[in-house]
Amino acid sequence: MTTISHNNLSGIFSIRFFIVMLYCFFSFIIPVQSDEQDKGNTCYFCNGETLKYNMKFNGMSTAQSILYAESEDPPFLEINWDLHSKTVYKLLFYVDNHYYAKVDMNIWLPVKLAKKVKQKNIKQSFETVYDRKRLIAQTDNGLQWPIKNNCMDLFSMLYHLRTRELAPGDSLIYILDIESHVWKLTGKVREGEKVKGPFQDLNIRQVDFSFTPELPVKDRTWKTDLFTNRISQPDTKLTVCLGPPPEKLPVFLKFETKKTSVEMLLDEYSLKK
Repeated sequence: MTTISHNNLSGIFSIRFFIVMLYCFFSFIIPVQSDEQDKGNTCYFCNGETLKYNMKFNGMSTAQSILYAESEDPPFLEINWDLHSKTVYKLLFYVDNHYYAKVDMNIWLPVKLAKKVKQKNIKQSFETVYDRKRLIAQTDNGLQWPIKNNCMDLFSMLYHLRTRELAPGDSLIYILDIESHVWKLTGKVREGEKVKGPFQDLNIRQVDFSFTPELPVKDRTWKTDLFTNRISQPDTKLTVCLGPPPEKLPVFLKFETKKTSVEMLLDEYSLKK
């Protein structure tokens, strides 16, 4: 019969104790992701999402827009936005504009922007790429301007905002490049009122942003489109109303200055099948 000495027994217990302590230590420092955490991190728009908006310029319902986002090549999110004047207003002011953004979702910064503008007063088409080492934005038609390393565009900011856990009282800061105008957006989160329309049953988290220059704002040496011109002003206030998780639908956006306002009210929402 095999006998175990007191010293051997103590050694076995010491080893077992050491193993148990190691397990407890690593269980403490390495968090286990729950199903709820998994659910919260799901990208609900990555497989293809379409948002249709009714647009108001200075209170008049003059245009419609379609915002489509999809991630076919992770980690990049591709965003397309079409803005069209309604038929009854086309003779008064024709607008048929297309905007595009390619966003790196690892850092939520735009890699490339593009736009194709067809308006009554301007036709324009160019792409913009961001050189973050040299801190400049460059277009394929010879334009360039200084940027900040962490600046987003409007689309990347909107989709990043939807990934965040927002609570009333939270303060937010974004740096935004709007075609050579680099702004600091300071926002505050609050409980918002329900938005009238097709999504009026949704509870709302509202974010109120104010614009201040992050870099000196100079007049552009080129003409730009109606939307870009309206929203990029020193006194701009931006209101974003988001529905509840997990989708956090942007049901209402409003850009407002002393002279102008642009409103976007969500009319339809669908996911790619």
